[in-house]
Amino acid sequence: MVLWDIAANNQTQLSDMPGQIIRVYPASGANAMLPLTPANNYTPTILFCGGQHMEDSQWGNYSYPFVPTWLIPASSDCHRITPEPTDGSSPDYVQDDNLQIGRTMGQFIALPDGTFLILNGAQNGTAGYAQRVLAVTQDQIPYGESLASGPLDQPAIYNNPNAPAGSR
Repeated sequence: MVLWDIAANNQTQLSDMPGQIIRVYPASGANAMLPLTPANNYTPTILFCGGQHMEDSQWGNYSYPFVPTWLIPASSDCHRITPEPTDGSSPDYVQDDNLQIGRTMGQFIALPDGTFLILNGAQNGTAGYAQRVLAVTQDQIPYGESLASGPLDQPAIYNNPNAPAGSR
């Protein structure tokens, strides 16, 4: 990930996501910008929760993955980053409270009281579909062509982002 300063036309490279957890498609963690308020001087902070960690070789080629992704548990890890800290420090990821259960393909919904509702997702695998996986035929994929399993029907609330760690 990079930050691009359009006025100066320069880029600042950010460190990799901790734990090499992928949070964008197809691993699809839930991501949200926390509320901009006078208390935080309208400073943007991004929250990342869930997603998937797989080794580069497991992702396969652009046709199909090389492992049965639906057997790999999703991450419960949450981190936040303030891309442009107002204190002059370098942007860095900060560990946040984990989800109660690992989740891939979840979505955050910002609620009027400042909390976030997280819905949808799966306990295992990734987004996307394939008609085969290396050494696995389509009839062996448990949900048709889906690369995920363990649908999550249980919503969760990410409480007040300003609450002390351990109570969010």
